[in-house]
Amino acid sequence: MERQVSVSFHFLKIYMNASVSPPRCHPNELSDQAKFNQFIERYLAHGFGDAMHFPGRLKESTDVDTNDRQFVAKVQFARKHMLWHYHIGIPCYDSVSLGNRGDWLSAYVLNFQRFSDHKIKLVDLNSHPPFELPRDNHLEGEIAIPGGNTRHLKVVK
Repeated sequence: MERQVSVSFHFLKIYMNASVSPPRCHPNELSDQAKFNQFIERYLAHGFGDAMHFPGRLKESTDVDTNDRQFVAKVQFARKHMLWHYHIGIPCYDSVSLGNRGDWLSAYVLNFQRFSDHKIKLVDLNSHPPFELPRDNHLEGEIAIPGGNTRHLKVVK
């Protein structure tokens, strides 16, 4: 079965406004937009089965701190919307966490809905910590990426 990637209206805005140049403080890194493209391309080619393709930590977003005052509500929201997050390496991966590939941490996480092993929808990008779930309106809309080609993402009114 072919894998599918789509984006919410909110994520499309994030993508279109993402930097196309490497961060000044980390000139050897890929641009933010290139990191989004790499994530999409690797998912389409390999799925999530092999950590070699995804160096960042990939987790279900139901893994909320039990001391969080909104623990139950956050877990219920994450389950209802099938939310996951991935440490995408923006602006770079934390050098302290460069132990096991597949478990690297970064200051930003990519939030997405994982409907199945073959379909995901990118919905938000958040700084971390603290861990925040996307808002309801960040999940709205769905724009398919034709053939997984991120160069065809366009703003749709």
